[in-house]
Amino acid sequence: MRQMTVDELATAVAQQAEAEARAEADADDMPDHNLCVPESIYRALRPASPGALVPVQLVRATWIRQRAAEMRAATEAGDSAALRALIICRRQEMPEDAFISADELQAIPAPRGRVAVGAVSYCWETRAHPDPLGHMLMAVGAALDYCAKLKGQTYGRAHHSGDAYTEFPEEMGVFIDFCSLFQHPADGRRTPEEDRMFKQALGELELWYAHSCTTVFLLTESGEPGEKSYFERGWPTYESMVCRLQKFEDSHLLWGATRELDRSGRLK
Repeated sequence: MRQMTVDELATAVAQQAEAEARAEADADDMPDHNLCVPESIYRALRPASPGALVPVQLVRATWIRQRAAEMRAATEAGDSAALRALIICRRQEMPEDAFISADELQAIPAPRGRVAVGAVSYCWETRAHPDPLGHMLMAVGAALDYCAKLKGQTYGRAHHSGDAYTEFPEEMGVFIDFCSLFQHPADGRRTPEEDRMFKQALGELELWYAHSCTTVFLLTESGEPGEKSYFERGWPTYESMVCRLQKFEDSHLLWGATRELDRSGRLK
C-alpha cells in the first residue's frame, strides 16, 4: 500500500475536520423532535426566548407519588370532598412545584439508552376531565412506587433475569396530557399564545411516546366500563403503537421502556 505524502495527509486531515464540522452543524440543526438523542427532549422543555411559554411541562414523579398516596387515603376514608380537591388540574391551574425543569431533568443521572422522562398513555374518562376520580393518577403513582421498590431491592446487585431497576431514577418528569399541555378552561378557550403552544406540542407528540430513551406507562385497562376500550380509541392506540417503534428493550440490562399497567397500577 502506497504511503501518503505530507501534502496528501494534510489534505485528508482537513477533509476529516470539515466532515466533522458539518456533522456537528447538522446535529445543531436537527429537528426538536429527533427521537434518538436526549438533547431533543431537553430542548423541547426550554422556552424559545427568555420569559416565553413552553409547549410542554412535565410533572414530577415524586409529586405524582405523593398526590396518589393522598388520593388513596381519601378514597379509603370515603372522603369524596378531599378526593375532589386532589384530582389533577389542567396545566394552567397546576401548582408550580408539580413541574420539573429541563435543567433539573438533565442533571438527573440515567443509564445510556434512557432519560429520566416518562409518558402516560390512558383513556380519558369524560370529555370535561380525564381523571375525575383519580384512577389514572393513583395507578401511575402505584407503578412509580413499585419501580422505586424494585430499585431498592436490586441496588448493588448484579443484573439478573428480571427487569434491572438499579439505575431507575429517583426523580423523573412525566408527560400527562391534561397537566402537560395547555387546556381550554371550562367556560372559554385557551389564549392565542396558549393555543399556539398547544398546537406545536400536538405536532411533536411522538417525542414523548416514540423517543428511544423515554419510559411509557400504558394503562390499557383505563376508561369507564361500558365505554370504548383502550384499543378502540384513537389516541391511546396511536400512543401504544408509536412507543414500540424504536425503544431498546432488554430486561437483562435496563427496566422495560414500555410498561403496561392494570387498573391498580401493577406492572403486567
